[in-house]
Amino acid sequence: LLPLADGRYDIAAITIDKAGNTSPPSQALGITVDTTIPDIVAVVAPAAGLYREAAPLDVVVTYSQAVAVTGVPSIDLTIGSTIRKATYVSGSGSTTLRFRYVVAKGDNDADGIALAAAITLPAGASIRSVANGNAARLTFAKPDTSTVIVDTVAPLAPAAVALAAGSDSKPEFAPAALAADRITNVTTPTVVGTAAGENGGSVQVFDGAVLLGSATIAGDAWSFAVPKTLLDGLHSLTAKVTDRAGNVGPASAPLAVTIDTKVAAPSKPYLAPGQDTGLNTADGVTGRNKPVLKGTAEPSAFVRIVATPVDGGNARDLGVVPTTGTTNAWTFAWADATLLPLADGRYDIAAITIDKAGNASPPSPALRITVDTTIPDIVAVVAPPAGLYRAAAPLDVVVTFSQAVAVGGVPAIDLTIGSSIRKATYVSGSGSTSLRFRYVVAKGDNDADGIALAAAITLPTGASLRSVANGNAARLTFQKPDTKAVVIDTLAPLAPAAVALAAGSDSKPEFAPAALAADRITSVTTPTLAGTATGENGGTVQVFDGSALLGSATIAGNAWSFAVPKALVDGLHTLTAKVTDRAGNVGPASAPLAVIIDTKVAAPPKPSLAPGQDTGLNTADGVTARNKPILKGTAEPSAFVRIVATPVGGGAARDLGVVPTTGTTNAWTFAWADATLLPLADGRYDIAAITIDKAGNTSPPSQALGITVDTTIPDIVAVIAPSDGLYRAAAPLDVVVTFSQAVAVTGVPSIDLTIGSSVRKATYVSGSGSTTLRFRYLVAKADNDADGIAMASTIALPTGASLRSVSSGNAARLTFQKPDTKAVIVKG
Repeated sequence: LLPLADGRYDIAAITIDKAGNTSPPSQALGITVDTTIPDIVAVVAPAAGLYREAAPLDVVVTYSQAVAVTGVPSIDLTIGSTIRKATYVSGSGSTTLRFRYVVAKGDNDADGIALAAAITLPAGASIRSVANGNAARLTFAKPDTSTVIVDTVAPLAPAAVALAAGSDSKPEFAPAALAADRITNVTTPTVVGTAAGENGGSVQVFDGAVLLGSATIAGDAWSFAVPKTLLDGLHSLTAKVTDRAGNVGPASAPLAVTIDTKVAAPSKPYLAPGQDTGLNTADGVTGRNKPVLKGTAEPSAFVRIVATPVDGGNARDLGVVPTTGTTNAWTFAWADATLLPLADGRYDIAAITIDKAGNASPPSPALRITVDTTIPDIVAVVAPPAGLYRAAAPLDVVVTFSQAVAVGGVPAIDLTIGSSIRKATYVSGSGSTSLRFRYVVAKGDNDADGIALAAAITLPTGASLRSVANGNAARLTFQKPDTKAVVIDTLAPLAPAAVALAAGSDSKPEFAPAALAADRITSVTTPTLAGTATGENGGTVQVFDGSALLGSATIAGNAWSFAVPKALVDGLHTLTAKVTDRAGNVGPASAPLAVIIDTKVAAPPKPSLAPGQDTGLNTADGVTARNKPILKGTAEPSAFVRIVATPVGGGAARDLGVVPTTGTTNAWTFAWADATLLPLADGRYDIAAITIDKAGNTSPPSQALGITVDTTIPDIVAVIAPSDGLYRAAAPLDVVVTFSQAVAVTGVPSIDLTIGSSVRKATYVSGSGSTTLRFRYLVAKADNDADGIAMASTIALPTGASLRSVSSGNAARLTFQKPDTKAVIVKG
């Protein structure tokens, strides 16, 4: 039976049973008969090139039909003298299978690898047709692999990286060494190096661990321009060689490069010590036109100094100096002798830092300075004013400069006084344009025809006169002023004659004796004083109260007069005078004048009636029968008392007169010594005393003494005889006498009665102190008068008896009109 030819078939079954019946065909089975085997139609070796460690060497085998792989088929590779296996890695189920060998360290084949001509199947491995399962053909024609080079040896590290010329920046004026300091402001520098024997390879350039890029090695050298801006700061640049096989060598030695594109402005410059030459060493004014400047900037940098005129003009580049030392300080000392000085004027001095990378900073804050090389000239010298000068008087010479000056030490100007050289030494004005020099006249200095000044200020050791602004030494010579009228007189004048009170300044009462006008007790509180000072005309007198200066007066005609300008207080004042001559010399004090200022006098005590002057029964009631009553009292010593009587019921007060106080008790008595003084009319009076002291001060009135002047006498207004009738022995015969006012009885007044031929006395029995008195006689046994008694017409006053007014003490009238007594019969 012939086999089926390759192709597709439908296979059907027909049942023929035992009876010979034939069934319809079964459902067909479609089959394909394929007896072909997979052939290798192409083998692609690894691409020509250099392969390094870990590089894959892939061999791609293409079949005529899809194949399925089991196990790990391989293809032998000869690398150098070593057999390596490129093992199956992928492609099962397709027409293309990939075999791979990963280059291992130590594999090397400089003239190309070799491939075996067949695929090897280790135990259990197979390659079969996917379609029919037929085993695939394993042999093939070897491709050319002579250019597949294996190189697993790493290249050497390249030489150290360097910055290319022009990439290591520096200031144009800096030394060449700074072009190799690896500090640059080029942010995309070009880096160069060498890699001997690695031509065709490449160099990878790193900043730390960051790959910046790569460059091809040619002629054993390479150059790489950093493509991206490097940030400011330190960068550690290295290079690694990758040979043509891709082997990467170790890194080169690092190149430390500092990218520096910024530089801070330096600190504000300042004048070096001693360069701010004025009095104010912080005002920026200098007398130097090449002032030394200082400041600080960043380390190892340069500083450019620029001076810009403040008031207009072009800025000047003065030059460049380096910073030095650990303080990064710089000093600009005008080292270039050809550099022109600054003209006088104001400048803003700025510093600009130029760092090692060549970066220029913004200008520093400006230092404002003023260059002032002018010197102070003397423009005026004022001598002491013309006049007379005494000991201790200052002789001031005022020197005016063209600008403010500062004084060091004690400059002086020589003065010639008489034949002696004196020095007017500096006393004030430092810091201003005017200096004052002073010589204080000493006792014994005398020059009647005027002093002389030297024509220059002298500077002793250590002394100086310099401009406040710029410190320049001042000019010292000047044109001498005229001093012929500056006269020195140190001789003191004599003491003046004693001080005296001028007429009218030593007060007294107008009625007082003239001697009181010279007692130096006065109520004038601003008295005028006078005296003499022979030979001192034009001088002055100073008047003192104790040690207190009251004022002064000018001497003229050898005399002076001084009105005290301010009221002197009450009390003792010791007044003296001193002469000051025209030169101002003060003489000794005059003899003192003791003056008492007295402007107050106290009211005297209340006056009183002298003993016996209060004449009434009550000797303390102030009623007196005297119309010139004697008055007494006390007041201050050596004073006068004015007596004033003021009628109580109205009427003008009367000034009765003035009496002095006397004795140690300072008593006074007013006894109406002036015979022409009219008496007081009857009535009530307030008697006051007023003290007038020796200075003429008048006190307030004293407390008033109330008196009543009563010169009336008691008159008998009625006499009542005994009643008509017969009176026997022992019967009283009473006579009642009525007065016009109450009377006081002393002793035993009586009224004579004639009884018969006998005279009997009716004696006082009662009524004293009233207006009615009773007189009584007791009839005696022998008394008889049949035709009526008779009564005398007068009251009789035996020795020691009296009848006086109770109020005034005036004696009562004693006579009266006899009453009719004819019916008064006595029969004893």
